[in-house]
Formats: sequence, structure tokens, C-alpha cells
Amino acid sequence: MKKILATFFALALSFGAFAQTGNDTMYVVKKGKIVYGFATKDVDSIIFYRASGLLNPPKDTVRITDTVWITEASSVLGTVSFATNTTWVVGSQTWSDAVQTTVCSGKTSFDGGTSDDCKIDCRSNPGRRGDLFSGEMVNKYKDSLCPAPWRVPTRMDFVHLDQALGGTGGSQYSSTVRDAYLNTWGGDYFGECDQYGSLSGQGSYVYFWSQSENGSCYAHRLHFKTNNFICPQGYESNRFGFPVRCVR
Repeated sequence: MKKILATFFALALSFGAFAQTGNDTMYVVKKGKIVYGFATKDVDSIIFYRASGLLNPPKDTVRITDTVWITEASSVLGTVSFATNTTWVVGSQTWSDAVQTTVCSGKTSFDGGTSDDCKIDCRSNPGRRGDLFSGEMVNKYKDSLCPAPWRVPTRMDFVHLDQALGGTGGSQYSSTVRDAYLNTWGGDYFGECDQYGSLSGQGSYVYFWSQSENGSCYAHRLHFKTNNFICPQGYESNRFGFPVRCVR
């Protein structure tokens, strides 16, 4: 194990040299078995945690030894950020701009799976702020997409947002509330992608994921359209790709 760990640290220290070619493969090995493997060109960064003395190690991590951990999310998402540094205060809530990641921003492919087997995936959303994430990815990596003190909103966060913007908290038609979503909340018609990755609705409507699940492979979402329709607490299949905004 010491030899494996030493090799792993050596790889981390010389990662820049490995990554220059883009043709190498990095492996994480535990007890003589490969537990992860990925092309170095797909890795944005390597993050280590020394977890000795911690009762609850960070989520989404792979244990290398009892004291050294590597984040699983870092290899899947890369570096996570907001599309801009602008924040919007609505009532008692503060909202971020749309979430983007270095891995997702570089993708045009997407496989959301099937209605009973939703998959983790994401893709870019050209011409719009942020990326598109499957509901499964949001469910698994919500703590990485919206790191503390931020969080992926819940269904009730969307209800409270709608009410603070002058809405009913339920489905409604209102040009006044729709305009508040665009102007006061900084919303936009980001559209979506279907389970195959095809983009649609850009400039016409938008869905935003919440972290509140609604049975297997479904989660609640916020939705509004150019025709003034607003639904802050509907739900959708996790196989589709929607944007994410964080709240605190």
C-alpha cells in the first residue's frame, strides 16, 4: 500500500508533465485492483484530503488509505464555478448564477438513460450561461455543484422564491411574475436537452433542477415560459438535462 500511495503522490506531483500529451491514462489502484481509470486530458485537477481525525470524511470521495482521500467529483466534474459572480437577493434568499464545470462545458454529447434507468451526465449549453445536468448528476453531486454555504435548491426553496416574486407558489399564468423571474431573479430561457442530448427551448422556456426527489428517477423542478406560464414545483424525469442555480 505504501508503494501504491507513493506512486499516486508521484503521479499527482508530475501531473502537468503527463497531461501535456493528452494521450495517457491515469489509474487509481487499491489493494492491487484498479478502482478508477480516466484519460489525463479529461482531468482538470487532483484534490487530496487528509482525513485523519475526521469522523465524517468528505462526501463523494474514494479512500486511498485511512488518512488520504481523493474526491470522486473532481474527476467527473472538473472545476465547478458560477457563470458570473453576480448574485440576486429575493426575500430571505440569495441566489447564484447558473452552475458550470470545466468537464461539462467541454461536452456536446449526453446520455440521460431511460425512464427506469437514469444516468449521470452533463453537457454544454452554447450561447447560454452555465451547463445542463441530468437529474441523476444533480442528485449524486449536489454538494459539489453547490458547495457550502450554497446548496442546490429544494422544492420549497422554489415555492418561497415564487411567492417572494409575487406568485402563488403553484402553477399560474402571469406576465408580471414571469418578468420578475427574468429581471429580479436574473432568470433566462436556458432551454433544456433531452435524454439524447438534443437541445431545445433555448429562448422560449427553462427548467431548473431542485434536489427534491419525487420517486425513483424523478425530481422537482422550476419551470417558466415566454407565454407567461410558471410552475415552481412540478417534477420531471432525471434523464433530462436542465441548468442548476444555487441558493443560500
